[in-house]
Formats: sequence, structure tokens, C-alpha cells
Amino acid sequence: MRGYRQHTGTSAVPKASGVEGFILAIRKILELPRIQGLTVDGRGKISYTYILREEEEEKPFAINFDEVLPHAIIRNGQVQEIPFAHENCAVAAAQMFRLLAIDHLTPISFVAGANSRIWGWYKETTGLERVGDDFFGLPILYDRHIDDASLVLCGAYSRDSSMADTVKSYKITIPKELK
Repeated sequence: MRGYRQHTGTSAVPKASGVEGFILAIRKILELPRIQGLTVDGRGKISYTYILREEEEEKPFAINFDEVLPHAIIRNGQVQEIPFAHENCAVAAAQMFRLLAIDHLTPISFVAGANSRIWGWYKETTGLERVGDDFFGLPILYDRHIDDASLVLCGAYSRDSSMADTVKSYKITIPKELK
């Protein structure tokens, strides 16, 4: 079409942002003028095409995912630190689940640092190898803004809640002395 230019772009959605990250990205992309196409792949990449008039300038486009990453969601809710968590990983997780149950909440997910020591602690104290991508039946999300020596359990009011519905989190510190 004369008088118009076509532009394409891509945006990578951080894995830890979950469904909320995709919704945020799509919402921001749909704010662009005259969207012609939008494609989402299974690896967290969104491609889009839009059209500008010849006299319109292309504006820099960026999406700030900080508000939907686990650290921001945890920070915006209540966090209860468990100062004397058990040295055994399984028992420490049970302590977290117990506190969650006392508060009548449902577990949503665990969150750990990007280079967390969780799996070394788990193997050393339980004698078991890591199996799969979950931790005690819940997804474990990794966030570079969470300390690598921390493990956080997120809780919400109902079973079908997402990470964004977290109302309270329970945090433990992984013991420093791993053999």
C-alpha cells in the first residue's frame, strides 16, 4: 500500500512471568497502530507485524515484565520468614506447607534464585536425585532477583490460582553448610 510502511518485531517473554507475562506482552503489542499479525510460539517468543503511515515515526517499543515476575508478586504480598527452618530439605518444605495450611491457603508454586542451591541441598539431605521440573508436586520458578540461598513458597486462596494471585509467601534460607 502506498503511503504506509510495514514493521515487524519480536518480544521474548521471560519464562518465570508465566501466563501473566504473555497477557502483558500481547496487551502492549495490541497498543501499536494497525496490528496486522501476532504469533506466539511455545518458547516464549511473540512476533508481530504492524503498519505505519509514511509520516509516522517508529517509536521505541519495550515491555517491562518486572511487575509480573515472581519477585515483584512476592514483594507486593505478605512474606513470612521462617528463621529456624530444619536442616533437612524435605522437613523444611513440610514446615512451609504446615504454615500455609494454618493460614488456610493453597500452595501455588515455589520460587528460588536463578542459581539456587536448592537441588544440592535436596540431594544431600534426602539422598534423592532431582526428578522433573517440579518440587514436591509444585512448579518451581527461578528469578534472578531472588537470593540463591532462599526458597519461597507462594500461597493463594484457591487451587486454580496463578502466581499473580499470591497473597502470602513463606521464605526459608538454605543452610550454608552443604557437604
